[in-house]
Amino acid sequence: KGEIVVDGVTNLVDSAEECCAQCQAMPDCNVWVYCPSPEGCYEPYLYRECYLKRQEDPTQPEAWSRGAYTPWVSGTTVQGEGQPQQPAQPQQPIQPQQPAVQPVDAMGGDACNTEANANYKGEIVV
Repeated sequence: KGEIVVDGVTNLVDSAEECCAQCQAMPDCNVWVYCPSPEGCYEPYLYRECYLKRQEDPTQPEAWSRGAYTPWVSGTTVQGEGQPQQPAQPQQPIQPQQPAVQPVDAMGGDACNTEANANYKGEIVV
């Protein structure tokens, strides 16, 4: 698991790229989760919520859920290197229900490792 650095309830942004950029700007953040659905991401989560989180090993992000019924978009970043974090190569083939992580260009030209239909884990610490 990880820790929530910034709670999305009070952090509304306009895009996954903006959520990623906020994570890149915070030294404690290496995982972000964004709700892109105008209908919200299941009660009580609202459209545009951006959660900034930290996981012990973001190269293999743990998720609360993945798949077609998960409305969230999640991603990982590496702080201070200006390069996208590369996901670890699995020892076995990736299972079909787990979408591939795709880099997305965020503000400032850095890339985020973005996974659609995924809700990465984190615990509220504040």
